Formats: sequence, structure tokens, C-alpha cells
Amino acid sequence: MRWIRKIHMYLGLALFPWIIFFGVSGMLFNHPGVGEDVRARPIPAEHLREHAGITPMAPRAVAEDVVAALRAEGHSLRLDDEYESRFQGSLAFGASGPGVKHLVLVDPAAGRGLLLSRPDHTAAPPPFAGTIDLPDHRISDVEARIASLLPTLGVDDAHGPLRARIAPSVRFRTIDADGHRWNVTYDLRTGRVDGRLTERSPALSLHDLLGAMHKTHHYPPSLGPTTFWALFADLTGLTLIIWALTGLVMWWQLKKTRALGVIAVSVGVLVAALTMVATHDELRFGNVRPEEPGRASD
Repeated sequence: MRWIRKIHMYLGLALFPWIIFFGVSGMLFNHPGVGEDVRARPIPAEHLREHAGITPMAPRAVAEDVVAALRAEGHSLRLDDEYESRFQGSLAFGASGPGVKHLVLVDPAAGRGLLLSRPDHTAAPPPFAGTIDLPDHRISDVEARIASLLPTLGVDDAHGPLRARIAPSVRFRTIDADGHRWNVTYDLRTGRVDGRLTERSPALSLHDLLGAMHKTHHYPPSLGPTTFWALFADLTGLTLIIWALTGLVMWWQLKKTRALGVIAVSVGVLVAALTMVATHDELRFGNVRPEEPGRASD
């Protein structure tokens, strides 16, 4: 029992900053306005109707129109009255001005909206930004060679054109005529050249920075900082699992708390199961395609 307590304690102490980081940055995804200079202004339904001609839409009416159009094409379909038609998500329209970004969110069912405005920290492009075609390094040529490689690997059921899903970028530094150093990136798939002055860090807000770090995943092909980042992300996940299991073991050793603990665990498992099943059904409602191996997620 003593070694279980030590594992529980020292794992938490060793990975304390990582657990705090992933906890805080994970919550920020649900609260994008926290830590940001965001101005929110409600848009009443009357204002939307008067100035944009937007009125509330009934999801069932839209569904009926879709079914009618499908029937006109020869499909024998009818609307299932046992399922309540509804919208999923909001309408979002983006616009930008000098140093500011605007986002108009519209609730189609209610016909009202919300205007969000925040400072635009996007840096001006470098003078050399653009697209450069390097014939010796075209990904399209590699695609053709990979397509001819597949049959030699026993893959004979690949149909349709082969396309590169992801491609690396080349990072390097340059020095201009004035002696300024530039961090330059070249996208091998698109041929896009971009960069920034080495001494000027991008003006990312804390929210954007934490979000970008949280979403960094996969082990890179070569050893680097993101290799250790992915490693500690795995260790943090394993720590949370070990914490849960060792916590159960330590709780079971305390006989006085077993009864209340059983109730707490039962309620927790039930609520988690119901929430997970409902969320699973929500995410898998449409014809969802699974993510392809090796493809980076947004």
C-alpha cells in the first residue's frame, strides 16, 4: 500500500506543470473569450430581420424541403416523425478591418445573433512572401512515384488519384541586404514562402499560444523539441490513468469510506456513461469518415 501512495504522489509532483497546463488549455477551448480582449454585442432578431432580411428558420421545414427535392429525383424517402429535426451549429461570418477582426454568429432557429470583435495580431507578410515553383521538389511528382510504388507493396485495390495528405515545410534563415535575419518557411506542397524577422516574435495572445501548444501532437520524424512535447503528453495521459487506478486502491483501503465511495463511483460512472453515449450519438449522426492514418488533425 505504501508504494501505491508513493506512485500516486510522486507522479503528480513530477508532472505537476503538465497536468496544470493541459487542464487549463483544455478548458480554454470551451471559453475562447477568456484572457482575450473580445467585445461581444448581441444582435436582436428585429435588427437582423430589418437590415439583413434574416428570419428564424424551422429545421423541420428545411428537412421537408430536402426530402421533397430528393423525392423529385426519384428517391423513395419520407421524413421520420419520431425524430425531431434540429440545427447543429451556428452560422458564422468573418470580416476584418485595420487591426481588428469581427465575427458575426447567427442562431438560425432563433433568428438572433452575436457580434464578436477582437484585436487582429496577424503580422504583415514579409517582402519576399509568395509562391515559388521548384521543379526538382514538386510533391506532384512524388505522388506519381508513390502511386507506382503501391503495387510493389501488394496494394492493388487503390483506386482514384493519389494525393499527398500532408507534406513537410523547410525551415531556414536568411540575411537581407540590411543585415536583418529572417526565419523563412517553404511549404513543399503549395510552394508558399513566408517568414518573419528573427528578432520579432509573433504577437500571439496567451489564449492562442496555449491552444496551439495543446493541439501539438504526433511524434516528428526527427528528434526535436516536439518529440519531448509528445512524450510528456503521453506521460501526462498515463499519469491521469494511474492516478485514477491508485486512487481507487487507496480509497478501498479505507473501510469507513467504502459505502459513500461506492455511491460516488456509481454516480460518476453512470453520468460519464450517459454523457459519452449521448455525445457519441451526436458525433456519429451523419456519414462520418474516420480520420486517415498519419493525417494531422486541425
